[in-house]
Amino acid sequence: MRLTVNLDDDVYKAVRAPAEAEDISISEAVNRLLRRALEPRASSIRKSRTGFPIVPGKRPFGPEDVARIELEMS
Repeated sequence: MRLTVNLDDDVYKAVRAPAEAEDISISEAVNRLLRRALEPRASSIRKSRTGFPIVPGKRPFGPEDVARIELEMS
């Protein structure tokens, strides 16, 4: 798709640098940066001491939860 977009000078400089470094067009650099910005951020997912993800806004699942579920199932 063809589209004309006006970029601010600072944004253009930020896009031009990786385009030149990777020897790609400005359009390709913009596409890559936008795709990266649209991906879910892995860095926003924290990990517990055991390595399991901690979902923001949710309380951790612990041993008391396991005991409660086992009690409910028996």
